[in-house]
Amino acid sequence: MQSPAWLLAWWDAFANHNTRLSILIVRTNAGEVIGLAPFYLRDHWTDGKTLRFLGSGRVCSDFQTLPSLPGREIEVGTFIGQWLIGAQTKLNWGIVELEGIPHHDAATTALIGALKQARCQSYQSQLESTWRLDLTDGWQGFLAGLSRTQRSQTRNLLNRFDKNSDWSLRIIEEGDALSEALQQCIDLHQKRWNAVGQPGCFADKRFTKFVELASQNLAQDRRFRIVTLEDRGVPMASHIFLLDAAGNQYMYQSARDPSRDAQRVGQILNALEVRLATEEARGFIDFLRGDETYKQRMGAVAANCLRVRVVAPRLVPLMRHSLRTLGRHMNQQVIAIREHWKKVPAAENHEPSA
Repeated sequence: MQSPAWLLAWWDAFANHNTRLSILIVRTNAGEVIGLAPFYLRDHWTDGKTLRFLGSGRVCSDFQTLPSLPGREIEVGTFIGQWLIGAQTKLNWGIVELEGIPHHDAATTALIGALKQARCQSYQSQLESTWRLDLTDGWQGFLAGLSRTQRSQTRNLLNRFDKNSDWSLRIIEEGDALSEALQQCIDLHQKRWNAVGQPGCFADKRFTKFVELASQNLAQDRRFRIVTLEDRGVPMASHIFLLDAAGNQYMYQSARDPSRDAQRVGQILNALEVRLATEEARGFIDFLRGDETYKQRMGAVAANCLRVRVVAPRLVPLMRHSLRTLGRHMNQQVIAIREHWKKVPAAENHEPSA
């Protein structure tokens, strides 16, 4: 998610007349590039001019940071923070918003520290956690980490697949078949969410364009994989994975046919992918952001994922931030009141028992 293949695909899909590419590159006096900040500048009526990471927002890019040479993260983060203070007039930024950053990330921590030293105000909020399943102990180690009930259920799910000659696992990483597999995954994803009255993320044409571009870019280096559970060639469940340089897997999107829920096709695909990953000697599967129960049941461990907003020490940015915070608080109160009054008629019409 820090690669140009990912971030520039995001820019191609989401850039508009209110955004400007603002990548900052840090070089030594000798001209060696030691780090960069993959930023863009957004001008919005609520926040004014805000520097944000490429890949922010709906795309949910996790593990955001300032890419730096090993050992120079603090130096790079500090320098960028100091440079931004001096560039307030040039860029006219009022807020720096860092979304999807891991806890204790050295580069972003140094950046925030440098801004705070210049009297900027920092506000941190917790996003949903990322969840990582360690597979270094192999398949038997994975099973040993499950509860007795989960271990039994996992074996039963795999037996159902292994004994069903009509079911198969299809893995696509490159070639013309990738576009077809991606479209099948998108269709299943939309079908699942539409069934519960939700639009689904692919209803946004920009998001669809982004995923299509990112898949094409990442597939060139075999960094994109689609795994599909099929019944005689008909997709039942599908997952999109990103792969890092070491071959570790990050599950970016999941999809399943809601008419197959009784067959637990999503859980079967999860179990199959873990077994396959251990056979391929993958170090871990990261399920990325989202606190769904199944991740913990599979033995994944949560890690903090943060959003940090740093506000420049000027009147207008501080007022904008205060108004935004107040607006969000009021909106939460309105939602709470609506939910309360939905329950009141039912309570009033309830006949008391003897």
